[in-house]
Amino acid sequence: MDIEVTNKADQHFEARIVDEIRKYNAAFSKGTVEQLSVYVRNADSELVGGLSGATFGSWLHIDLLWVSANERGNGIGSRMLLDAEQEAKKRGCTGATLDTYSFQALDFYIKQGYSQFGVLQGYAGKYKRHYLEKCLT
Repeated sequence: MDIEVTNKADQHFEARIVDEIRKYNAAFSKGTVEQLSVYVRNADSELVGGLSGATFGSWLHIDLLWVSANERGNGIGSRMLLDAEQEAKKRGCTGATLDTYSFQALDFYIKQGYSQFGVLQGYAGKYKRHYLEKCLT
């Protein structure tokens, strides 16, 4: 047996890990994992915002949400969340979950109707990681 610890992910191995976990999880849940992405482009077709996540087990799991610094405050983040939540409802989801750090967007998510259900302390010595959820029904 050979064990390797590395800071350079092998994309083939990463894809295999994801595939194997999804196969295992499928035995415990109706439906499948479906990617869910939202992209926002400006008039020049440049990406100015994006959301990446997936639906699984009646939940929308949001992994990443980004809005370019020049576009923040223009409602793009709110719109992406709403669009993702609407698509998740079409897929049968009843809830959404995500996490954010204390230096990121906790207040933004709370304004969007998310509530905190957990927190981890001590990131970089002074930050927190907040876990949030929202009922979609």
